[in-house]
Amino acid sequence: MAVVIKGDVDLNNCKNLIRLKGITEIKGVLNLYGCSKFKDLGELRKVGSNLDLDNTQITSLGNLKEVGGDLYLRNTQIKDLSKLRKIYGDLDLRNTPIEDLGDLKEVGGNLYLYNATIEDLGKLKKIGGNLNLTETSVKSLSVLEYIGGDLDLGNAPIKSLGNLKEVGGSIYLSNTQIKSLGNLEKINTSLDLRNTQIEDLGNLKEVGRFIYLSKDSKITKEYVKKYKPELFWRCRWM
Repeated sequence: MAVVIKGDVDLNNCKNLIRLKGITEIKGVLNLYGCSKFKDLGELRKVGSNLDLDNTQITSLGNLKEVGGDLYLRNTQIKDLSKLRKIYGDLDLRNTPIEDLGDLKEVGGNLYLYNATIEDLGKLKKIGGNLNLTETSVKSLSVLEYIGGDLDLGNAPIKSLGNLKEVGGSIYLSNTQIKSLGNLEKINTSLDLRNTQIEDLGNLKEVGRFIYLSKDSKITKEYVKKYKPELFWRCRWM
């Protein structure tokens, strides 16, 4: 018999809990923080608010398809997100051996991947908040098209922005191997191209504030006047 819980479930630091049984939906918060033996969400398909699995032994999310708030997986043994398709809040995968984002297509808030082992973003198309890939192993943005906040790729082993078309905040690309902005069309705040190898602004059409460039940048005043005259007044060579 399927069980739906209308409120919150707080099992914080329940040391002997190993798995959930028979619960298909929890409409509130599910707190399993510090349940050091916990491994299995059972039949759970949906959590209506935050889901905290920090410091558990979870390796897979099983049948879970949706999280209505934040999903915390720090310091776990999570390797894939399985059938999970949408997270309305933040996704925190810091300090995990994550290898695959599974069926995940949308993160409503920020995506944290510091010191995670994942190398690409899989099927993920939209991030509503910030994406910071400094100190990560990510080599590809895959099919990602939209980031609502800031994008920081400083020192990341990424060579292309892939399908990315719009960033709602600012972009930082220092010390990357990226040479072209590719399909990127719109940046709502600023673009920092100092200490980069960028030599082509690609499909860029709109920048909300400024484009910061080094004086020795391959993007010269002559280049911008010829190929992107509409962006010239946004450029600042420093």
